[in-house]
Amino acid sequence: MNYKAWIYRGPGDFSYEDQQMRPCGENDVILKTVYSTLCGSDIIAWRLGGEREYIYPGDEFGHECCTVIYEKGSKVTDFEVGQRVFAHPTWSVPKPKKGTELGGFSEYIYVENVKKGYNLFPIPDSIPDEVAALIEPLGVSWCAVENAEPKPGQSAVVWGCGGIGIGTAMCLRTLGCDKIAVVDMQPNKLKVAEELGFKPINTKSEGWLDELMDYVGYKYNIFGKCLAADLQFEMTGNPEILQTAYKLAGELSTLQISSVYPTPQTLELRLVTYLRVKIAGGAGMLQEHVQPVVDMITSGMFDFTKLYTSSFKPQELITAVRSAEDGKQIKIGLDFRS
Repeated sequence: MNYKAWIYRGPGDFSYEDQQMRPCGENDVILKTVYSTLCGSDIIAWRLGGEREYIYPGDEFGHECCTVIYEKGSKVTDFEVGQRVFAHPTWSVPKPKKGTELGGFSEYIYVENVKKGYNLFPIPDSIPDEVAALIEPLGVSWCAVENAEPKPGQSAVVWGCGGIGIGTAMCLRTLGCDKIAVVDMQPNKLKVAEELGFKPINTKSEGWLDELMDYVGYKYNIFGKCLAADLQFEMTGNPEILQTAYKLAGELSTLQISSVYPTPQTLELRLVTYLRVKIAGGAGMLQEHVQPVVDMITSGMFDFTKLYTSSFKPQELITAVRSAEDGKQIKIGLDFRS
């Protein structure tokens, strides 16, 4: 079977090529892509090179997607042809931990050694295709939030209003956090955050820090006036924002870092020593994060379609990536249904 796939060739070089699908093995499945979304790693691959994101020349790529089973092997009994499924990127590729190579921008995806609850998960009928494609990025957000160990009634500041940032705010609210501020400089993104029930803080506005402190409260640390928020999440990958968030951390608070920075970063660790500030890190998602995310989606608490700012056809991937370079969009979709 021939199919179309996007292949990474180098920075600024994505190629839409014909590929040949191998025959389906008895323990394997061939998935047909229904809807995919762009990840920050895909945009980094375009701008700076895919190697830093484990995408190498000749690789199919894309990993946030909703798929349907097109063909299955004779020993695959937990799934049916035509069933929608979420393919966990990390465990659906031959080399674990390289989930960015799943092939979510290809028409078809091959998954070996299918196991329900391990690398393939059923998608409930109540979840629209475009929302199902958000399971992976929302899983990344859930992993970050879980790692910070939030407690009901706590307050939080999320730095960055992209898909992972807003997803983090959603997960925090789902787990009972009270005051949640989302900080960014893009008005359209912040408008969506506000519509979803979070406090928008625009760093381009005069007095934005005072506004943030009025909302979550303030105290003092060794650098001076700081935030009284229990939790902070740095989701921008901007070294300056990292330094700002750290210097604003209050006693016994947690700073969760889920970004990759272009250069090594240095932090003055006296806050850790004297004020018991916790620094946590983590990205990606595990199998146990899928069900909580599905439960959050089906709860009806949020309108997840608000995260989409534009949608393109599969052959328009380069246009989609270029549209993301100004940082004004939250999530961009590729619709394979037409």
